[in-house]
Amino acid sequence: MKHLFRTFLILFLVGGSLVSIAQPTLSSTLTPPPICNHTSFDYTPTSATPGTTFDWTRPFIPGIANPAGAGSGDIHEVLNNSSNVLITVVYVFTLTAGSSTNVQNVSVEVEPTPVLNSPLSISVCSGAILNYMPSSLTPGVAYMWTRDFVAGISNPPTTGLGHISETLTNPGSTPVVVPYHYNLLIAGCTDTQTVFATVNPLPDAGTVTGVLGMCTGDTARYHSTISGGTWGTLHGFASVSTSGLATGLSAGADTVIYIVSNECGADTSRKAIQVTHCVTIVDRVNANFAIASVYPNPSSGSFTLKTSGNGRFTVSSLTGKIVAEYSVTKKVSTISLPADAAPGIYMGRFNGDDGTLAILKLIYNPR
Repeated sequence: MKHLFRTFLILFLVGGSLVSIAQPTLSSTLTPPPICNHTSFDYTPTSATPGTTFDWTRPFIPGIANPAGAGSGDIHEVLNNSSNVLITVVYVFTLTAGSSTNVQNVSVEVEPTPVLNSPLSISVCSGAILNYMPSSLTPGVAYMWTRDFVAGISNPPTTGLGHISETLTNPGSTPVVVPYHYNLLIAGCTDTQTVFATVNPLPDAGTVTGVLGMCTGDTARYHSTISGGTWGTLHGFASVSTSGLATGLSAGADTVIYIVSNECGADTSRKAIQVTHCVTIVDRVNANFAIASVYPNPSSGSFTLKTSGNGRFTVSSLTGKIVAEYSVTKKVSTISLPADAAPGIYMGRFNGDDGTLAILKLIYNPR
């Protein structure tokens, strides 16, 4: 850079003659390159006038955290720009060469530290687009970001410029925090900040397990593979407590539901059940009372059937589907349901050879 200097002459009358003395001026630059915030400004003043000495002062400037300063010769001091904009710092130099003096200003620009004023914490649902627009109160900032691999997030690492627009996948059941590391650049000066994105999982109600049906007035426990949800039914033929205990209210087809909610919505798991009005007394047929009973009841394996005589014993589901049939030829028999029989309540019908009839309820809970 070329600089123009003015040379002033001071005239003295010596022995009847005029003698000129050149006024000293800075031959070093008056506008050194800008510096970054919190870095040292190093300046060595020079002059073409031999023997020149240099004294300087720096007045207080709003936005510069340093108090006013002064010194002689070189400048070596760290300047702190506490604002969001570029600030020019002026050093006032007094040059002295013999009896001649001169005052000149040296001006240096101090860049601010670029800082994000957009949120540093954001959240998004798994599978939704994360949109983040960085911003700063400092004009002209360029933004570069990186995202490393994060355990619990399916996406591979990536980088980008400016704003973030990507879909993150959290296949788990708990939130995962994903850091985005931003480099903010302006005029060769950089700063680093981290934006934390919480990726919330989609709700998952799991799988509901339990019996396929029940009798009116009976209870049955239902479970889900996921905790923290709420229980209910769709049609009101049964009710379910907060702990998953269902009670048959009236005969009809119903659905047990389990709902899990979070910031990203709700998910519902369903299990169809049948509530039946079960006959638990011995019907009177042909003026006789059929005597029949089963034990243990509930049973985790086989049942023992006691009858008043020979006959036929049929086991059906609550929907009326025949599960098994047995020929009863003695008063005490062992009844084993098929290996693929589901846990639940079944109806047993004993038709005696003498015309008697009995309806029994069987509760099957295999291990």
